[in-house]
Amino acid sequence: MSSLYCPTCDLIFDEPVAECPACQGPVELWVEGRAYVDPRAGSISKGVVLCLVLHSLQLLVPLFSEPVMLLFVGLTQALYVVPAIIVLAIQGKTKTLSGVLIFSGVTFLLNAAVLGIMCGSMMSSGY
Repeated sequence: MSSLYCPTCDLIFDEPVAECPACQGPVELWVEGRAYVDPRAGSISKGVVLCLVLHSLQLLVPLFSEPVMLLFVGLTQALYVVPAIIVLAIQGKTKTLSGVLIFSGVTFLLNAAVLGIMCGSMMSSGY
């Protein structure tokens, strides 16, 4: 049995309503007493794992290219992360998209920190 629930007013509606008549707030779909979660939305952990797998595939790039490509690691990551974000957004997998965005943000911060350390050490050594 499914019903609609207003978390603001703590009211349950058995008939379909677009908004809560008492507070005009949003209503949530509840199935068998629990909030309904769309299974197509994926999960944050799936997004993190997807991004981790994509990043691990990138580890093969330095094997087949010049070592100078390591300086452009952030740019090459954008080449596969941005399409993954677009595909997940089109598919409506919002939680998986959130996982990819979280892990991509962490990766960006780590790349910036490493690049800062590298540039700092190069400047201090006279390059």
